[in-house]
Amino acid sequence: MKYFITVNNKRYEVIAKEVSGKLELTIDGKRMDVEIEEEKQEHAKTAEPILISSKHAITPQITVAPPSQTAAVSSGQIQSPMAGVVLKVKIKANDIVKRGDVLFILEAMKMENEIRANKDGRIIELKATEGGRVNQGDILCAIG
Repeated sequence: MKYFITVNNKRYEVIAKEVSGKLELTIDGKRMDVEIEEEKQEHAKTAEPILISSKHAITPQITVAPPSQTAAVSSGQIQSPMAGVVLKVKIKANDIVKRGDVLFILEAMKMENEIRANKDGRIIELKATEGGRVNQGDILCAIG
């Protein structure tokens, strides 16, 4: 996947791909091999963080954020694509939204992720609250 990120007013092109179970990042032409290790607990209430180690030091200022998240669910329910904290709820019940509108800002691994509407409609149910923790797959709201 190709991403464009801006850090301290400087734009970077980031290409991420999985090669033999490892993540290969290319940031402005510089290649880095990143190993990702995920610790899972079957009945954990909160997701454990993903630990990242690299053969090259990644400057703390450069974080690769995923593209804006559009949570896709056929029933109109918007699910959290990852575990994190809801920083901002940009909607309220009965609001009219259009596909692509930002509904929530979710912080995960110190990155802010936009959760967007997957269709046009009205917010018929709002479950997420600012400051609340969510797990991957939790229902944030429903669009009717």
